[in-house]
Formats: sequence, C-alpha cells, structure tokens
Amino acid sequence: MRVWSSRLVGEGWTALVRAAGVLVLALALIVAVTGRLDAEDRPAPKQPGAQFATGCKFGHTASADPITDDSHPHLHDFFGNASTSGSSTYDSLRKAKTGCFHQADRSAYWVPAVRWDGERLTPSRASIYYRTAGKDHERVRAVPPALKMIAGGLQERNHVLWSCGRKDKTKSQAPPRRCESGVLAATVYFPDCWDGRNLDSADHRYHVEYADTTDGGRGCPGSHPVPLPSVDATFFYELPAGDPSGRVLVSAGHGFWEEPANYHADLFNAWDQESLTRLVRECINGTKPTEPLPDQCRNPAPRRGE
Repeated sequence: MRVWSSRLVGEGWTALVRAAGVLVLALALIVAVTGRLDAEDRPAPKQPGAQFATGCKFGHTASADPITDDSHPHLHDFFGNASTSGSSTYDSLRKAKTGCFHQADRSAYWVPAVRWDGERLTPSRASIYYRTAGKDHERVRAVPPALKMIAGGLQERNHVLWSCGRKDKTKSQAPPRRCESGVLAATVYFPDCWDGRNLDSADHRYHVEYADTTDGGRGCPGSHPVPLPSVDATFFYELPAGDPSGRVLVSAGHGFWEEPANYHADLFNAWDQESLTRLVRECINGTKPTEPLPDQCRNPAPRRGE
C-alpha cells in the first residue's frame, strides 16, 4: 500500500486551493467587466406544469363596469381589451384590439382604482395564470365564451392577497404599509367551477364556485360540476418615487375611497375560443403538475417593474 507523506499532501492541497482562488478571481473579473454572466448560457428555469400564462398591459381608467349595473359607478382600471366600456358585449370585445401579450386573448380584466397615501396609482400591467390548482388536470375544461366572473370584495376578501411585487413571498390579506421595492401588487383568485349553464347570474357570482381541493375535498361541487382553470391575476402598481410608505384605499364612486377589503377583480372572457381550448389541452390536460412547463405555456409578458 502506498503511503503519502503529510508534506506532499499539504503541498498538493495548497496548490489546489491556489488554483481555485485564481478561478474565482477570474470569474469575478468577468462579471465586473461585463456586468453579468451571459444570460444565454443559463438554462431556463423549469416551471411547474398544468398551467399557462398570459399578461396584459394597463389600458385605461373609466367610471364604467361591463358586468354590474351599478348606481354608484366607481373608477376602474382596465387591462387587456382596448375597447372595454360599460356597454361592452362579447361580440364587441372579439372585434376590438387587445393589450394582452397573447394576441388570442381579447378578454377584459378590471379592478377598482387604487390610492397610495392619498395619491392615485397608475397600474403597469397584469400577470394572469390559468392553473389546475389541485383539481384533476385531465378533467379541466376551457372557460366558456362570454363567461363573466367577479372575485374578491367584502364577500370573498380571502381571495385577494397583497404583496410588494413578485419577489415578495409574504402575501397577506392586508396590503403592506411599506414597500421598499417600489412596487405594490394585488393577486385575485377567481372561481374555478361552473354550473355548466349560465354565463352570468343576478349577483354575478352564483353561477361559479370555488373548488374544494383541501384534504378530503372532492373538487367541484355537484351544483357547479364543470372544472375550469383557476385564474389568478396579479395587478402591479409602481409607487411614487421616494414614497415607500403609505396606506391603500380603493375607489368607491362619487369621489369616495374605501378600505382595501373592497378590492375585487372582474373578468369578461373574450379569448379566441379555439386558441384557449388548445392551451388548456396542451398545458393543463396534457401536462402533469410535476412536469416541466412547455414553452408555449410560459408567460410571454416582460417582467419589468415586479
């Protein structure tokens, strides 16, 4: 058996450490000069399957609501379809241009206007995911044409979570009072079970329901047996420069502003139905939640300001 002297081992270890140090210094010099390692050399992050994403630019603000006939109209910020107004119909939305990065998505998405420490915020965009959310991915069906949904508000405040942007993992039902990131974000979770008949209802909520996917849950209830993608939409707001602290209020109409528990979101589906059905088939039905997300299912929207 060969026995190595401690001196030789020590000299070899010292040389190895020196070589590693030289390599680290060389990499540091490359980053210092270029500002980054080449992004093309980095593998794309693997996202979980059984979902697809879109994103929509902020379009306009108006005291209008295509779903509710509100006697006290409040300011809404609209995303996606460029034509959305109080008189919008499925046909009018389908004929209009879209601000969504998936050109097949001509849906209208909207939320009440938001103030931060007394100053009205202009949203930047919305990031929207269509997910399985614990249901049997093979049974999920495409959102039907012209379906209208409302989520959040006082009735369903637990379906709205606030944060300081995508990198903030501490989402809560109460909006933050300080965001050093300079970004405020609200995520709204829409119902994902449909009664199979009605595209709207008197209270604009009864025709859809949330699936029960907790331990022992059976998914969609018998009253709403059609499983839909669970749509969650995150709306991003850039805060005023130098003002990371503030209090959130939402528009209540006629110049009044109310507590953030009233924040909600509306969706009027106007996707090209063939494209939507294909995305559901390829990204949800055909992709297990544990599998990597196919390229066509990834969010096509830029991620600046998150």
